[in-house]
Amino acid sequence: MKFRLIILLFLLLSIRSFSQCCSQGTPMGGANNQSILNPGNVRVFAFGTHSRSIKQDVDSKYLIDGANFNFVGTNINIGITKRITFEGTIGYFINKSQFYKTSFVEPFSTVEMRGFGLSDAIIGLKGLLYKTDGGFELTAGLGAKIPSRYHYQVLEDGVQLSVDNQTSTIGFGVVPKLLVFKRFSKQNLSLFFINLYDINFKNFEQYRYGSGINSSLFIGKTFPKFSCKTDFIVELRSSFRLKDINFPANKERFVMATTGSFIGTISTQIGQTFMDKYRLAVAVDLPVYQKFNTSKLKNQFGVTASLVFDINAKKKKVYTNEEVKAHKTEVIFVNGGCEMCKERIENISLNEKGVSFANWNSETLLLTVKFDNNITSIGDIINSIVKSGHDSENQKTSNKTYNSLPKCCQYERILNE
Repeated sequence: MKFRLIILLFLLLSIRSFSQCCSQGTPMGGANNQSILNPGNVRVFAFGTHSRSIKQDVDSKYLIDGANFNFVGTNINIGITKRITFEGTIGYFINKSQFYKTSFVEPFSTVEMRGFGLSDAIIGLKGLLYKTDGGFELTAGLGAKIPSRYHYQVLEDGVQLSVDNQTSTIGFGVVPKLLVFKRFSKQNLSLFFINLYDINFKNFEQYRYGSGINSSLFIGKTFPKFSCKTDFIVELRSSFRLKDINFPANKERFVMATTGSFIGTISTQIGQTFMDKYRLAVAVDLPVYQKFNTSKLKNQFGVTASLVFDINAKKKKVYTNEEVKAHKTEVIFVNGGCEMCKERIENISLNEKGVSFANWNSETLLLTVKFDNNITSIGDIINSIVKSGHDSENQKTSNKTYNSLPKCCQYERILNE
């Protein structure tokens, strides 16, 4: 079960930035978040988001009547070492719109002010600080925000878009973060907590978007009786943002777009894994508490669809004749029942020194391993797998170890005591 990937993917999809109208920069509010990857491995996220905002008070004379944005993006993570992973994010706003009332008496009419284009890019590193065999991980990261443009966007008619319609912050920033993850295998439950800081510097137009703090708690669970390939996640998120700052030389050009806010949101997600490789998910965000320092727009809802998949980017090694002679490929029976079993069996095999490849088929229950016979043996590999809770053709794990497996991993045993 790829719970770590599931929880962290949801984080990627659900974190928004802190604007009181349409979010500035990228809707994810900073660098994206997922677990540390093994060296050479690549993880790719592709996603699309629709978000909508409405007036706080429908009877107010506030000029802006509503707003929405449609955003598509990709996030790429590349394992550098066993403890350090590179990550990069870029996206594109199909539209970032505000709707202005042209009249407060009948006939009512509105005008759309629409921004579009690339969002800020974010590149950075994250490192594993602490990890236990019990499923606890502590990770810290630091990302650099790089603007996609250095001047405000101007429409064809010469009208300059407001700061809330800009697809880039027009300036640099940093995104530090701290991530805590804990898995409870017996309960098929995972918890994930993150503190993410979105720090913006004064931009090239002498304006600074408000920095913010995002704190999120994720609770993820599968129900084995239903499906081990379907997961459900709930997120509780608090978002605090400081006011924008319009520096003296620029005061005549803009009124401050954001004067500070605090938003509490609950998000729910359902995900499905296909072909043991791809994961498709849909998430819905609903705000439950919103406080603004002035009369502004409020968030109404957000919907995100996403796809995630892994790529093994390791370069092929050139072997000597002696090494080729020592290489062996074996196919052995290993009992199991779900995606969590697949992850466990393959990881146990690959952790054996000398093993270069491991793939377990959940349909045939066959494990294919490639290894250096001078370093390890098929017997050593089988012993490690059996100790983890999985029966082989001729060896059986202990009842205590078998019973300690999560319910969805407790396969039908075919060997006698």
